[in-house]
Amino acid sequence: MEQEKINKLKELRNEIENEFGKDKVWFFPETDLCKGFYGTQNIIFLCLNPSKSNIPFDKKPTDLNFYSKLNELGFENAHITDLIKTKVSNKEAEKYLTDFNFMIRELKFLKKEIEIIKPKLIISLGKSKKELYENCLKDYNIPIINIKHYSLRFPRLQEKFNEDILKIKEQYSKEKRI
Repeated sequence: MEQEKINKLKELRNEIENEFGKDKVWFFPETDLCKGFYGTQNIIFLCLNPSKSNIPFDKKPTDLNFYSKLNELGFENAHITDLIKTKVSNKEAEKYLTDFNFMIRELKFLKKEIEIIKPKLIISLGKSKKELYENCLKDYNIPIINIKHYSLRFPRLQEKFNEDILKIKEQYSKEKRI
């Protein structure tokens, strides 16, 4: 079952790369700590858009902390993705959220990910888009929880992310039993 999901995610990645251009998209990488986009656990960590940073993922302390926390809490096989698949600035991403045709295209891919993963819980990271996600994904009837984004640079905000992620572990355990 897991290999079947991985194969479907690989096919989906190819479809996304063909749609937007391989050099314009970014996916959460697989590392020793986490599977990233190829995670098949029935939980999705959903960010808004890929960073435009040129710093490699495994060289940024905030990215490493995110993967370390997920690994530590048993989410090393969680599916991690972005709503917007193309590399855009946060400002551009906010603008795109009001573009109906753009959103239809992006949601098409997110919905395919949901159909492959069949999550019990979706974790929205960053500036709350929970209402947007709930409206767009209401047919799936999946609980959506919003937490601080992992890339926060200030120690107190990083602590808040760490607290939030611990609460997710508790909520996920409850959802798994349902």
